[in-house]
Amino acid sequence: MWHATEAVQLPWNDVNYAESTLAKTVLSIARPPSCELPGIYIHIPFCSRRCNYCDFTTWAVDAPPAGMTFESYTDALTREVQLVAAQSGIARTIDTLYFGGGTPSLLPLNLLERILGALQANFDLYKLAEFTLEANPETLTAERLAAWRE
Repeated sequence: MWHATEAVQLPWNDVNYAESTLAKTVLSIARPPSCELPGIYIHIPFCSRRCNYCDFTTWAVDAPPAGMTFESYTDALTREVQLVAAQSGIARTIDTLYFGGGTPSLLPLNLLERILGALQANFDLYKLAEFTLEANPETLTAERLAAWRE
């Protein structure tokens, strides 16, 4: 059984989102009992297309909820990182960072850098042993891979 700390749900209505638009949290912190440090999961809900079999909260990039863009989602996500980090009892040192979705590899590099900056400002990533970013083959280029490596 995983012991998880629920992440703060952001009030999406400040950018004209319906409360029911995002049924799941976009950031969660969890630590399996056998692990010393917790990890962070970041949900990026954008996909090149919506698959019939997918049960995750995702949207095709050409059909997101009204007002949702990569930029507005990143704004909300970085605010949530700050809100979660401000909660008492939240571990500040993490060893795993996982970007899932959706297709996180669709996220523009400058927005990924903003999210990482918010994480670095609010959490200690010094002991980071794993950094995973899910990717679909059609989103990969040599330039993108090189940029992620940096």
